[in-house]
Amino acid sequence: MKIFIVGAVSSASEQQLSKYKVYKQVLTDVFDDLSLTTPDDIWDYRLKCIAENPNASKIDIDNMMTNFDLQKVRESDLLVGDLSVRSTGMGIELGVANENKVKAIFFFEEGTEISNMITGTFKGSKFVSYKDLTELSKKLKNELKNL
Repeated sequence: MKIFIVGAVSSASEQQLSKYKVYKQVLTDVFDDLSLTTPDDIWDYRLKCIAENPNASKIDIDNMMTNFDLQKVRESDLLVGDLSVRSTGMGIELGVANENKVKAIFFFEEGTEISNMITGTFKGSKFVSYKDLTELSKKLKNELKNL
């Protein structure tokens, strides 16, 4: 199964970024045959592009990274998203996922206001709140087993 983890990166706090480790751990525990793309993978690809193309402009690097990112979204069987922090990039990824009919499941911290555009666009998807990382891990595992 090909899974893409989507969530804020540049606008996220260290605490938010640490949640992606929980997602990654649970997903690798639940699925034996897993091809996983995480926010770290996208950033690592950006760094690779910079290293391999030292004379490329920022716009060229942004383009390479974006093409890689959105291709990974298109190829995914499932998108697992954390909506606790808003992000323009995440919105673009979600739009591409929707256009390509990628199944999605969303998680968010209790008290987070979720965009009407997301709930309206992904009306057949699950939206699951959590209060802490322990509950996130438990609820994520439960939802994945019920797919």
